[in-house]
Amino acid sequence: MRLPNPFRKKEYKFLTPVAKSDDSILERPEFLPEEERVRRSKQRRPKKKGKQNQQLSSLISYLKKPHSETGLTALCGGVVAMLFTVLAFFSMIQAAGEPSLTVSAAVMSAMLVSIYGIYLAVTALREKEKNQLYTWIGLSLCGLVLVTWLIAQFLGLSS
Repeated sequence: MRLPNPFRKKEYKFLTPVAKSDDSILERPEFLPEEERVRRSKQRRPKKKGKQNQQLSSLISYLKKPHSETGLTALCGGVVAMLFTVLAFFSMIQAAGEPSLTVSAAVMSAMLVSIYGIYLAVTALREKEKNQLYTWIGLSLCGLVLVTWLIAQFLGLSS
């Protein structure tokens, strides 16, 4: 009897062949997504490249796109900037309108973290093969914090 080796890497097949028959109602062209229609229209054209290319073109990848790590960092930066903003607001309320150095430090920290978060989000948006959900959430949080403090700065300067 042979025991399984827990250190051996398993190989998984992530690409599965597409059925050639049109038995299912979901295989009809009106129910297919746009990218599948484009892929099938390209498949019908004769290819001269080779057998391996034809086999790969008839496969669909069911892998999920990984989340962008830079976008996740931008989201964390947005959360930190929002925490600095909440800290600054509560410190301002407790100081009864006369902000101390703590409020100024929290505001500047929130602005700097949000600027860095916007930079990270913009660089993460250039990664096309990644899921961009965290990137867009981080970009919106950082943008909201930055716009809030810029408006507060301009209103403070004008009064």
